Amino acid sequence: MPRSRAAAVRARAAGWTGGWPHNQPAVFLVFAGLSVLFAVASGTFVTWVPTASAVLLVLLAGYFLQLRYLLLLYPVIAACVAVSGLLRWSTEYKVTPGVVVIIVLSAVLMAGFVRTREVLGVQGNTGQQMLVDLRDRLRAQALPARLPDGVRMEVAQRSANGEGFSGDFVLSVVRPSTGRSRELGPQDVDWAGALEVVVVDVSGKGQAAGTRALLLSGGLSGLLAGSRVAEFLPAANAYLLRQEWEEGFATALHLVLDPATGEYAVRTAGHPPPVQHRAGSGAWEVVPAVQEPALGLLAGGGYAEVRGRLQRGDAMVLYTDGVVENRGRDLAYGLDRLTGQLVRHVRRGFAGAAEAGVDAPRAGADDDRTVVVVWRQ
Repeated sequence: MPRSRAAAVRARAAGWTGGWPHNQPAVFLVFAGLSVLFAVASGTFVTWVPTASAVLLVLLAGYFLQLRYLLLLYPVIAACVAVSGLLRWSTEYKVTPGVVVIIVLSAVLMAGFVRTREVLGVQGNTGQQMLVDLRDRLRAQALPARLPDGVRMEVAQRSANGEGFSGDFVLSVVRPSTGRSRELGPQDVDWAGALEVVVVDVSGKGQAAGTRALLLSGGLSGLLAGSRVAEFLPAANAYLLRQEWEEGFATALHLVLDPATGEYAVRTAGHPPPVQHRAGSGAWEVVPAVQEPALGLLAGGGYAEVRGRLQRGDAMVLYTDGVVENRGRDLAYGLDRLTGQLVRHVRRGFAGAAEAGVDAPRAGADDDRTVVVVWRQ
């Protein structure tokens, strides 16, 4: 799957700037030289370069320097501020105690930030880049690199309160179309070439759930690729139980679809059931999935499946509870709102339906929301 433009820009920026900040002595000398230039400029151009601009040096130095070099630089900056004060002494733009207090507080706060960053083992914007890269990789797992012929799929997600990380995530994979993709049991169907989609809603919202979603997505992605269809949710449940998180449960929906015949199987773990649109009648029907316990609550869940068929033109809508829950109303109201938003996309082959569904029917912006639409052409 090609990288997004934003990801490519970040990669180029990392290539341009990723090496030099690690040469700490050189960076220290650069900032020491900038401090001297600041003292001269501030003392000469008193109306253009205020003494308070030393705060910028403090902040920038904290962004690039390790703590030991930062503590060496602070006396240099202090000496330069003192020189600037002496050069300004005969003017009306003297260094005031308030400016000195601002510079000192900025230095203390930045030193504390750098100390915390070093405890985490990251430098500069490495930590932020790492989180953004993990988030992008998580979102990239929502769509397979190539969909089977005759099947289309869209995914739309919104995090609680517009945060960058969400407790919802989607995994999808297309099994090899030649040979049997897994060892089959006596009751199994050979789902070779099938599209599998998993929608997971981790307990909590926004960033609090986002960290657990990042960890859980990696484990479930491996399980999805390596386990039989019937064994995926039990294996995911066992995996989550082993984590022993205090707030460690998650709901999940597992859909497997044969693109050639349209036959599908749905399993749920405490998750809202999917909705199927039947092109022949124009009806929207809730798939009567068997409600099983959420992942991470009880050991030994069976996770019974429900079978059905998607005809040409039919669609399956998967979603998280943030899409249909409305305070003071039952879920039927949220489902009606959801399907009402999707109706206008039927004639267009469901293009754009996921985006319309995730934005319109919601209780508010304080819950993570995900909509997945899979349809056969």
